[in-house]
Amino acid sequence: MSDVTRTTTDIVAKLWNLCHILRDDGITYNEYVTELTFLLFLKMMQETKKEDRLPKEYRWTGLAERSGLDQLEHYRRLLLELGDTKKTTDPLILAIFADAQTKGSSGNNRADSERSLKFPSVISAAAIG
Repeated sequence: MSDVTRTTTDIVAKLWNLCHILRDDGITYNEYVTELTFLLFLKMMQETKKEDRLPKEYRWTGLAERSGLDQLEHYRRLLLELGDTKKTTDPLILAIFADAQTKGSSGNNRADSERSLKFPSVISAAAIG
């Protein structure tokens, strides 16, 4: 198996693992894509060193360092404020987070999904897209 195939297989496995975690957090199959888009976007902003486009309090580290209900409440605020034209001026961020919301019902499983997203630094937005 080539390194590219192995990396792709690893990414797919991590994404399916996240789907299972999100399902256990009350998120349906149809909502996985949206939830994963938000989480992957935040993580990739960190990985590609472009987090300066986000307010400091809503960067990946600020989300990942929380746990349980505190993390879920922070994530909900993050989604609302990154999509709010009064609080965010970057057009890309506004487009991604417009009308964003989470269907998660508890913070316990989200902490597991945050830990699962620690992709190797060699993976970039270009590799996923």
